[in-house]
Amino acid sequence: MARIYMAYADYDKAQPLIERAVDLLASNPSSPVTQSLCLTDLAWLYKQQGKLKDAETVCLKAIGQMRRILGEKHEYLASALRISASIYACQGKYPEAEKALQEAIDIMLESYASTDQVVAPFMADLAKLSADQGNFEEAHDRYLQAIEVINNSYGPNHLYTAGVNVQIARLYTMQKKYRQAENILLPALEIQKQVYGPDHVAMTQARIILAGIYREKADYNLAETLLKKTLKTVTDKHGSGHPETGKVLTALGKLYIAAGKLTQARDVSRRAYDVFEGLFQPNHPAISELNRQTEQIRMGLQLAYAPEARAM
Repeated sequence: MARIYMAYADYDKAQPLIERAVDLLASNPSSPVTQSLCLTDLAWLYKQQGKLKDAETVCLKAIGQMRRILGEKHEYLASALRISASIYACQGKYPEAEKALQEAIDIMLESYASTDQVVAPFMADLAKLSADQGNFEEAHDRYLQAIEVINNSYGPNHLYTAGVNVQIARLYTMQKKYRQAENILLPALEIQKQVYGPDHVAMTQARIILAGIYREKADYNLAETLLKKTLKTVTDKHGSGHPETGKVLTALGKLYIAAGKLTQARDVSRRAYDVFEGLFQPNHPAISELNRQTEQIRMGLQLAYAPEARAM
């Protein structure tokens, strides 16, 4: 039941169920593997809730247990390492993420070919990690390899396939290839809508990407409407302090800069900074991006209205 809740982003409903399962299994020494698996579920849940330090602590505990119980080459260990890599990536700890993910892939390649269905999600994660670090060509090549296997295995209309295509669309926008991004994003978003419904928090990233495409087309009103609707969805579900809230606010700031609404850009960027400051270290990519955004706003306001610029 907890995994069903997690699949639909009902994390607050899933949390007590998983935590209770972990507590029950802790008192049953005959089920250490099951306890480790529950810990990895809990780590993933905490990550989705934005509780990154808790997620890291729990995941490392699960990994330690699996190494002791199952050895260094088990698929369960690979899955736990994959989750730890995603947690590190969210924290902006890219070397740690890459190390964990590469170990996970090496374990999987002991038993499977690189083109096997079960390896493809690991390769898609590696592609995303390359994109996060600005290695766009490497990310593109890795995504193409992964999506071919995923399309053949899951099918082009599968929810997971759609999720990977959203990531590829994100890469295209990072490369400023907006037409290619839109062509791959819209069908993926339609698949997500069919599964989740027309307005679900699980579509947040796809909507941020789509709003960015609208921004580049100078469809500012359309982009603003979409981002404000997405912001309400995220805050209603996860609250104002969640990382996804900060991401939507950052996107709104970019939009307002492009539209010349610098005072509004300043206000939403401050709100985004308040979110990220409580979650990340000062050198985190999300904060670095906001710092650059704030400097843009300051310079724009300085040209337009010097007193407002000094107030930032």
